[in-house]
Amino acid sequence: MWAEYDIEESKKINSEKPKFDLPSGLTFYSSKFEDPIEVFNLFFDDKFIDDICEYTNMYHRENRTARDRRGSHQKKWKKPDIVEMRAFLGLLLFTGIVKKPNIKDYWSESILFGTPGIAQIFSRDQFLDIRKSLHFVDEKKCDKQDFLYKDRPLIEKIISFSQKFYISEQFLSIDECMIRFNGRSKMKVYMPLKPIKYGFKAYILSEAKTGYVMSWKLIEGGRKKNK
Repeated sequence: MWAEYDIEESKKINSEKPKFDLPSGLTFYSSKFEDPIEVFNLFFDDKFIDDICEYTNMYHRENRTARDRRGSHQKKWKKPDIVEMRAFLGLLLFTGIVKKPNIKDYWSESILFGTPGIAQIFSRDQFLDIRKSLHFVDEKKCDKQDFLYKDRPLIEKIISFSQKFYISEQFLSIDECMIRFNGRSKMKVYMPLKPIKYGFKAYILSEAKTGYVMSWKLIEGGRKKNK
């Protein structure tokens, strides 16, 4: 149904754009932090780390094989505590910066290819045991229809705290990106027109000026879409 357009009435409508005057930036006073680890601890607090220790220990106890149990050269498994788990996560970040062909190479005794200091933090077997059993959830209480159920608590934690500790400026950007991955996964997608053709596809909401990521969502590429 058509309605008559009143020019005089339309002039009375306030067409000015609302002003965006919220203060942007960190929601905490950053100068009080003397070390980057203190910022890391904002995202990975003691409660979250303790949950990781509990679920990792639970998974190891329930899934270790007979071969693991009778390995004479390995020390008996001990549930990692908060300090050990923080050290483990720190080493994981380190291996993403200093990359080597094989994870065991970090414990090499070669003066050229070894990494002095790694063995002082973790023995090789202890590190590999935690890496093999690392879990963020209780497998018995998860929705396994979700491809990302094992990582869902970590994803939600990071997204939640990314928004809690930072207020973005007015202009945001939404775009898709590819995370390079050459292994086997049901979530891997093929994008022939992208510079990275194989990997994980994600939608990213970020601050346009700085690139700070406010939120993101991985696409479950291997799942058939419902009508």
